[in-house]
Amino acid sequence: MTLITKPEFISLLRSTFLRSINENKEQYYIGMGNPNSDILIVGKEKALNSDDENYTQIIQHESNLNIDHWMSVLDSYNHLTNIFDSILMNRTFPLEGFNPFCPMLFSQTAKIVQSKPGHTYWKIQMLINSGRIDDFSSPKNNVFNFCFLTEINHMPALRNSGFNRVNNSHRNRELFISNNPFFHSFKVVIVHVGVNSKKYIGARYSETRFLSLQKMFNSELVNNPQTIQLDVNQAGRAIEADLYFNNKKTKLVIVCNQLSGSAGWTNNALLNLTSQWQNLI
Repeated sequence: MTLITKPEFISLLRSTFLRSINENKEQYYIGMGNPNSDILIVGKEKALNSDDENYTQIIQHESNLNIDHWMSVLDSYNHLTNIFDSILMNRTFPLEGFNPFCPMLFSQTAKIVQSKPGHTYWKIQMLINSGRIDDFSSPKNNVFNFCFLTEINHMPALRNSGFNRVNNSHRNRELFISNNPFFHSFKVVIVHVGVNSKKYIGARYSETRFLSLQKMFNSELVNNPQTIQLDVNQAGRAIEADLYFNNKKTKLVIVCNQLSGSAGWTNNALLNLTSQWQNLI
């Protein structure tokens, strides 16, 4: 089997629109991980500091070269069968040293993540692998085999980015996601921008949020959200998530708080969240 099999992803990479872009490609950031998977994980933006040289090469590969990485895989390496094939790390400049299927193979990224036990990747590992050991670098149980990651905002920001979906300059990102069937092809979409974060997807319980999620990730969504309590954190506050289903309950969009240490997640809450989609995939 080839590396990329999902028809919607192949169509996106072969689109005349993407192929015609020569500069500012980062505006059309697609994502990282396994595009053939059933789970899409959507964050606010990449927590990377563009003013810090420790993040320069990470931003270059993950953001600026994201489209080029995926087009390279499709055009020249899709005959391979192993997403961890060393050939992908040995492509020619400027793509060498990075594999978009698994960003943790990049040494600078691995160094940062390994030093931060509350990093988003560790939370995703618990969420997807339910606690099974995963060092992010070997094929066995690798969390990036089972999900694909993208962002609402294409611009990296270590902390508050100032993003607001109602700004005209930020609307293009929502339009790009909404207009591409690839982002609608997942059975489970986890939007971890914060249950009360209106700037990224609209106010909680509002029609604006419902329509935003429907346009970007699943046009079949029909219900007002079902709110569930996953656990109580150390501060005594409830950890909640909002669930949006399609009519047949075969697809699910989840809105929850950011998957990071600072958001107060407990392992029990992550495991309870995992249980919400286990019968869908």
